[in-house]
Amino acid sequence: MLLAEPTPLWLQQESFEVPERHPLLALASMVEMKREDVLNLVQSHLAEELGLDPSAITIESNLRDDLEADSLDLYTLLQEVEDRLGIKISDERAADIETVGQAVDVILAEAGGETDG
Repeated sequence: MLLAEPTPLWLQQESFEVPERHPLLALASMVEMKREDVLNLVQSHLAEELGLDPSAITIESNLRDDLEADSLDLYTLLQEVEDRLGIKISDERAADIETVGQAVDVILAEAGGETDG
């Protein structure tokens, strides 16, 4: 007679959340992260959030002056990046971000990717 293995606890729960990205997958992606990858992530988020064409968002774009983004827009961008990549960006670093390029550099610095300077 074969005994059935016990059901794992996570399957016994009525509902459970599957994380969008496992922390180890985020770590693996950070190792290979390139500036262009982060720029594409930032462009796509800002385009959706602000209703802009992604091609209008360049590395030199000033978040306030050129894109008319406010502090809440920057906060949601950084929150999404933190969640996706499993990183934490301090409020002090976030407060210094004025351009798309600066946002990309801060994200790369926290994620351990290649930066421009």
